[in-house]
Amino acid sequence: MEDLINFVINLADEELYEFLDGDSKEFFLHGGCYEFSKIIKGCIKDSRVVINNENTHCGILFERKIYDASGKVKNPQDFKVANKDDMAYMEDRFGIPEKHMVKGKTISDFMIAKIKECNIGKLIERIEGEER
Repeated sequence: MEDLINFVINLADEELYEFLDGDSKEFFLHGGCYEFSKIIKGCIKDSRVVINNENTHCGILFERKIYDASGKVKNPQDFKVANKDDMAYMEDRFGIPEKHMVKGKTISDFMIAKIKECNIGKLIERIEGEER
């Protein structure tokens, strides 16, 4: 999973350099965590979006481990699987407003499309296989 996280961050740095001021990891950890979670969820179908107990940060749950843009989260007990209301809250609080969209798409939709162009199916298969 760390390889996928690094791939996404590096690709975002390249593709969204000006939009994210050249530091996608910082963005994905401070304000863009929901977009990051949606990107990973778009790549790893068996993953789930999670939110911390304070409703201030979200990440992704995969194979009983929680990740964000920094990698594996140190205190997974501080997170819960996001329900429908949590998702609406995260979209409202951490989602990207239309005026900040990239070429008419949210960052997550833009990045998922770019990732698909990169044809990283083997990486995804390896991640899913390693975690099991």
